[in-house]
Amino acid sequence: MYIQMVIDDSLFKRKKEILETEINNALDTGDQQTFHKLAEKYAALMKSTT
Repeated sequence: MYIQMVIDDSLFKRKKEILETEINNALDTGDQQTFHKLAEKYAALMKSTT
């Protein structure tokens, strides 16, 4: 059980890190469409933790 929690936490952190990087890239390039799509995914990921 503990191992699964550690794995789940690691996967969550990695997904969050990837989305943050992609969101920053979209902001840097001015790609609003991609930014909004990624922001929705980020919000859903964050909501899934509550």
